[in-house]
Amino acid sequence: MREWADYTAEADDSGALTLTLQGPLVVSSIGVLDRRLRELTDPIAKVDLSAIKDIDTVGAWTVFRLTRDNDAEVIGASDKAQRLIAAVGAAEGSGDIRPHRAPLLRRVPEELG
Repeated sequence: MREWADYTAEADDSGALTLTLQGPLVVSSIGVLDRRLRELTDPIAKVDLSAIKDIDTVGAWTVFRLTRDNDAEVIGASDKAQRLIAAVGAAEGSGDIRPHRAPLLRRVPEELG
C-alpha cells in the first residue's frame, strides 16, 4: 500500500503555524499534499521535517517554495533534505527555459522551404 505525504499544523500564540510534514516527500506521493499546502492562508513560521521518511527534488522544491513564500524556517531536516533544499534554492531562476525562436518573417519561409 502506498504511503502519502501529509502534514499536521500547530498554531502558536500569535496564530503562526508550525507545519510538521510527514511521510515520503517524493514525486509519487506529494500531489495531494502540495494542493493542500497551496490552500493554506494562515501565516507559517516553521516547517518541521523531522518526520520525513524520504525526500527527492520535488519534495525539496515544495519545502523551498513553502518556506520562501512564507518567510518560514525549516527545522528537523536531515542532511539529505538540507542539501536538496539548498540546491533547489540555488537553481531557482538560473536559466531561460524558453527555446530561442527566430522572428516570424524569417521562421515561416524557413519552415516552408
